[in-house]
Amino acid sequence: MLLLRKANRLKAAWTLLIPLVVIYLALAVAERQLNAYLVFNYHQYLCSALADLLRYFALSLAILLAIADCLDIPWRLLRFVLISLFLLLCADVQVGTNEWPFLDSGKMAIIFAVILFLFMVGHSLVHAVLRRCFKPAAFRWWYPGFCFVFGLFPLLVLGAIEFYPRHSIQLQSAIEHYRIAVVLTCAITLPYLVFYAFILLALRSPLYRERLANAFGVTNFAPEPVVHAGPLAEPVTK
Repeated sequence: MLLLRKANRLKAAWTLLIPLVVIYLALAVAERQLNAYLVFNYHQYLCSALADLLRYFALSLAILLAIADCLDIPWRLLRFVLISLFLLLCADVQVGTNEWPFLDSGKMAIIFAVILFLFMVGHSLVHAVLRRCFKPAAFRWWYPGFCFVFGLFPLLVLGAIEFYPRHSIQLQSAIEHYRIAVVLTCAITLPYLVFYAFILLALRSPLYRERLANAFGVTNFAPEPVVHAGPLAEPVTK
């Protein structure tokens, strides 16, 4: 997309690759560490499948932002539906090119569709609430801050579970169930952490700030103009 479209033949457009590469590297490291130290047996499949779904989501977001300058959809509901379908289509193409030992492509596509729907609805609600509660200057802190904390929280819980002392078989069994619950919860929260990387890009790049606004209606990222007070007019005396 960056090479094919004339609008992307800019140096600023190529900064889209920065969050995408960071996300891919972070997922590769996290997947390897979780599979090696924290989870065993079928848990490995859960973490690997979740990492794949997050990669699909990240690449779908990148493709969307690469063409978002063409979007001009004033109706929120229509924009919500079209963006959701576009992200789902991009992910389905990626799902169809991979295979998993425990799930077929159809089930993976359904799982991604559920995760995407929950993210789109949740993001729309969070964006609407924060936009009503905070002015643009505060919104630029609260909006990315929420995505970061909400996305990272289950990982912190998972780390705390692993370091919690196990003194009995019953406790070990309970922690095992908590671990599964946290990993499944990550499927709902980690898309916000992936989205956070692209929010940082939009905060730094006016090009992608406008494209994020076109795609998700986030229009409060533009810095407020600095108003310089001019010299006061002196009264005219005769």
